[in-house]
Amino acid sequence: MDNNWRNWFADTIYRRGVQYYKNGHVREMHKITGGYEAIVAGHYLYRVEIITENDRVKDTHCNCQYAYSGEKCKHQVAALLEYKDMLSRQIVLEAQNQATDRSHRIGQKKTVTVFKLIAKGTNEEKIVELQNSKSDLAEEILSGETNIISKMTESDFMELLG
Repeated sequence: MDNNWRNWFADTIYRRGVQYYKNGHVREMHKITGGYEAIVAGHYLYRVEIITENDRVKDTHCNCQYAYSGEKCKHQVAALLEYKDMLSRQIVLEAQNQATDRSHRIGQKKTVTVFKLIAKGTNEEKIVELQNSKSDLAEEILSGETNIISKMTESDFMELLG
């Protein structure tokens, strides 16, 4: 990820954005064509677009009044920090899966048990629950035993993609 984006922000704006991020103001982050979109709560809900290329940040846009005048805002900082955190979680998950797969295939004759400790009430717990539900849904669809897709609502699809 291009960390030069830190230089796009005045120190005061950056500090405010960090506080927004730490206080959980980034409500949603999802992939869109050309990057990601985040919803950041302030006085209103603001839409922040992060333009990326190969996971490198190229630019950001926000629909708040401050950014509309051409400035970079605290909502963009909060969204970028969430994006950075999201990429880190993906890398960690990929590394965990790779290590688990490796332990099963390197001439292992005995049963291998992998334990993953997740603290209750954390974001990680929510992420694991979402991953498990997506995995279960994928298994149902691929097995062909059910016609689950025809029963899904628009909100089900949005949750799945979120």
